[in-house]
Amino acid sequence: MPKRKNLLTTLLISFPAVIVLLLTFHWAAGLRDVVAQAEAVLSLNPQGRQEAGPGVQASGFYTVYLPITMRLLDPAWQPIWGIQTTDYNVLDKAEEAGMAWIRIDAYWKNIEPTNDNYNWSSLDNAISNSIAAGLTPMVDIVTNPTWADADDTHCGPLKDNQYLTDFLTDLVNRYKGAPYNVKYWEIGNEVDHKYDISHQLYPGGGIGCWGDKVAEYVTFLRTAHDAIRAADSNATILLGALTMIGDSDDMNGDFLADVLAAGGGPYFDVVSFHFYNGQEYADYSCADPPGCTITGIVGKATIIRNWLASYPAYANKPLMLTESAYRCGSDGICDSAELQSQANYVPIYHLHSMAADVEAVIWFTLNYPGFYGSSLLDSGGNAKPAYNAYKAMTQELNMYSYHRRMTTAETGGFSDVEGHYLSIGNSAHCWVLWCTGSGSRAIGFSTSLSPSGKFRVVDVYGQNEQILADGDDGVVDGKVTIQIGQSPKYVKNAP
Repeated sequence: MPKRKNLLTTLLISFPAVIVLLLTFHWAAGLRDVVAQAEAVLSLNPQGRQEAGPGVQASGFYTVYLPITMRLLDPAWQPIWGIQTTDYNVLDKAEEAGMAWIRIDAYWKNIEPTNDNYNWSSLDNAISNSIAAGLTPMVDIVTNPTWADADDTHCGPLKDNQYLTDFLTDLVNRYKGAPYNVKYWEIGNEVDHKYDISHQLYPGGGIGCWGDKVAEYVTFLRTAHDAIRAADSNATILLGALTMIGDSDDMNGDFLADVLAAGGGPYFDVVSFHFYNGQEYADYSCADPPGCTITGIVGKATIIRNWLASYPAYANKPLMLTESAYRCGSDGICDSAELQSQANYVPIYHLHSMAADVEAVIWFTLNYPGFYGSSLLDSGGNAKPAYNAYKAMTQELNMYSYHRRMTTAETGGFSDVEGHYLSIGNSAHCWVLWCTGSGSRAIGFSTSLSPSGKFRVVDVYGQNEQILADGDDGVVDGKVTIQIGQSPKYVKNAP
């Protein structure tokens, strides 16, 4: 897993938290009578566990009670934020933004252009620069070389699977130890594309072509699994990423179900999937593929887990979102409104991924142009609004553990407000909220949530900081009013 970063930030968070603890002991006595009357609101998290959430007044304003016990840090906490790039000279920007993961394409046809003749320089550079930037690499195996391909298409079955075994043995042995220490290997990219469409879109390879060749992919996957595991018993193997955009002449919407039915379950440790903007607010509980495969990140994750649950031995396999981004129009050119939307969706997609208990999220891409303008940097290598939003997100949510999506009652009764609750232990609380419609809403937070009765609020860029208290809205009523619009805001209890 990615190494823990930002020790200084952690210490800065921990110190005021200790002060909060001392204040809470003094303050709790005055709340004893109120706490006795509180009723906990129970909510289901994505795995179906019930957690006690903050009590909410009927008016929609929070009545939340801080426990006097807390745990400052979760030693198991791991960041999920990651990136993909085609320019490994800009990874200082990834480090500056607090990223933890990087997905790297290993083009077999370029590394081994002829049998047993290797050129490692490009991959050496990519992995070395990534490690230097503090990123944990996951390496995606793509594009068969012509000499090994059964049909000269750079994708699909091989003339002899021993070619794959030999290549992966040499690949893993080269990078499994210091200074590289690669442990994550992904077997293909968007493997649920069907054979013909993949060659029309990418005749040189790059995406999968196994959608209508499931048995052949299981053989390829098993060969890769066995070779990687033999070379490094500690390696983690990712299923080739799923696009999951429906069942059609071009795509196999049931690809994972078919792989499992064909006996492929033992040959991967993690399910990798992709998601781009579209139908973010559709029914997340939908689990009837293929018609419901584009209902959002949580929807896709639900479908995947339902497929896995059909095989109890595989039910707990983790998920990683190895491509995700907000695209700007069909031409890839982002106007000012699209740039703002792209920035807004940086925390939105990550919070949806947290809600789905996804272990890593790869934004595609860091460098320009990305996929239809999805990059975080512009053509000059400068930060786009989305990059600044990304940097703010990692700073604001560093060391915060995700708990759950807020209920409608907790968002003031407004069905067009979405919110998510996170914390560091039992003392440092964070809510991230935004409007899913075009308007804005006033959400009331009870002053009982914070020992000081105050809240710190920043925008999606971590800017325009406000410290709000009761009465700032002109009414002293034990509540603090926070205006929520389409752009997410981070709300924290202020010491």
